[in-house]
Amino acid sequence: MKCEIITGNMPQLWEELLLQLQEQKYPSKSIRHYREAMGRVDRYMRENKISEYTEAVGDAYLATHDEKTSNGRSFYMSFHVKRLNDILNKQPYIMVHTKASQKELRYFNDVFDGFSEMLCKQLISESTRKLQKLYCYEFLHFIEQQGISDSKEINAQIIYAAFSASGSKENFGCAARKLLKYLYQKQLHPVDLTEFVPSVRRAKPMPTVYSKDEIEKLLNVVDKCTAKGLRDYVSKARRIVIPNECADLLKVHFKQAGLNNGNKNRHVFSSQRNEYMTISCVEEIVSKYVTIAKELHPDLFRQKAYTPHAFRHTVAVDMLACGCSLPAIKALLGHSSIQSTMIYATVTSEQANKVLRERGLPVKLPTPTKGKEDEETDAIWFLRE
Repeated sequence: MKCEIITGNMPQLWEELLLQLQEQKYPSKSIRHYREAMGRVDRYMRENKISEYTEAVGDAYLATHDEKTSNGRSFYMSFHVKRLNDILNKQPYIMVHTKASQKELRYFNDVFDGFSEMLCKQLISESTRKLQKLYCYEFLHFIEQQGISDSKEINAQIIYAAFSASGSKENFGCAARKLLKYLYQKQLHPVDLTEFVPSVRRAKPMPTVYSKDEIEKLLNVVDKCTAKGLRDYVSKARRIVIPNECADLLKVHFKQAGLNNGNKNRHVFSSQRNEYMTISCVEEIVSKYVTIAKELHPDLFRQKAYTPHAFRHTVAVDMLACGCSLPAIKALLGHSSIQSTMIYATVTSEQANKVLRERGLPVKLPTPTKGKEDEETDAIWFLRE
């Protein structure tokens, strides 16, 4: 198995490392990553018939590992191996393995020391300070490798090359901007180069969209024979048909809705605990029935977050797939900006191809192969095509 730790001294080393991580209150997710990393090292030892772990084994594994994986993954794997080496050599716990503590810089040692002093004066955590020192050292070390010995020779090309070579773009960008600002303020560089550090933009997660089958199954699991079940059914059906903001409709009275009822001031969507159903109540209802429907139909509901708000995404996608314009979708959803509508209106290649065929246009989007999820395409690109 991938995470087996059974070879030679590896079980004992892992037990000691695990105890150390728990003493430092590492989260369970980080501990799981460490265990997976130790499992990979153990598997490497078994495949190469190595009986005992040593630092040389760790270096050999990293050399093999670097050839197969990305820079970011290799960067963090080296942390795991260094931590294992510390356990092997009975070294005390080090918060962050900084290269700065292992080897002095040739030309920029004073710059690094000055930058470190500046960080000590800032109100940031010790772990953040250590991390920024690490990436500052990485940046300065890269500059020296390019044959630069004067900070005034740093330019945009060097910055971008260092950014591209870094293991973690986000952490490097934060440290590099601070260092370049420091160089400018201390008059070690004539220009403020912070704007030349590329920004890391996280990919926005695609919104969850209910399929027609999922909506049908979700409505069918409700027991409509009881008053509570009927209320749940109506609240879900209302979200599917009328995709406006849930909070506004939950406050509607019978009088406002034009419905005959003894107490016209009573809310249509009443609640036993509150004056009317709250947002959290609707979320609980949807979550409850999604869980039931998922157990009955494990082949459906495979996306991450099935919330009441996902019905708005569903309506936007279906309207776009049927050829409705973005301004019309914007008006229905009540958006103040068309940009918000563009984010919601995410379409799949299958839906986009359907509209293209209906309009007599050539199909340009790839049709997904059977057994794979539909490729998601940005609405702006789709409308432009």
